[in-house]
Amino acid sequence: MSQAPETRRDADLLKVQVYSDHCLAKLASYLSFVFALLIGGLIIFYTMFYEHLFSPVEWGFSVIIITSSAFILIIPIGRTYRKEFQNISDMIETIRQGKELSKLEELGKRKKNRV
Repeated sequence: MSQAPETRRDADLLKVQVYSDHCLAKLASYLSFVFALLIGGLIIFYTMFYEHLFSPVEWGFSVIIITSSAFILIIPIGRTYRKEFQNISDMIETIRQGKELSKLEELGKRKKNRV
């Protein structure tokens, strides 16, 4: 027995919602990890500066290096999220065309094949 078109469309929209929530949670956890590393590194170097282990110039260079490293880590995370956002947009377009999405477990694999 096949599902009614409205039920199938609702199920597909739910799949998209679950997938987008997964992508957003992954983005938030990655960014939290990078910012935790940034803050931890800055605290360590701040403490070492006040213990007089670094001169102000060395401390300034280390802060610049740590901060730029954090931003270098953030750039690929943003690119990955944009690719996932495009994938979500493609899923919505597929639903609008009346086609059925694959299983929820296969949607993540679809993203990897797309790159």
